[in-house]
Amino acid sequence: MAYHNLEHHNSTDILDKIQERDGQVYVLMFYSPGHQGGTHNAKTVEDERELIERVLKKHPSFHYAKINAADPNYKDLIETCGIVTTELHESPSVLIIEGGTGVW
Repeated sequence: MAYHNLEHHNSTDILDKIQERDGQVYVLMFYSPGHQGGTHNAKTVEDERELIERVLKKHPSFHYAKINAADPNYKDLIETCGIVTTELHESPSVLIIEGGTGVW
């Protein structure tokens, strides 16, 4: 693997890391789970694969987390980052954070 998986179980785990201003780059992919076997799930898998190939494998120091926006344990993170969860029904959103500042 050419990047670091960011271990997390809730909003606090991620917010504590991304707000440290530790000089690290954090890549967060927010997604909304679709119906089992639907094209939405396939799109999320395809988008994640492309993110890994085109960005994460080329930057081994990056820290990556995939966040299920429907999980209530991530409500604070969703609100803090300004995620519009209804938009995630179309495709995932990716937030890249460096030095405590994020870009979409």
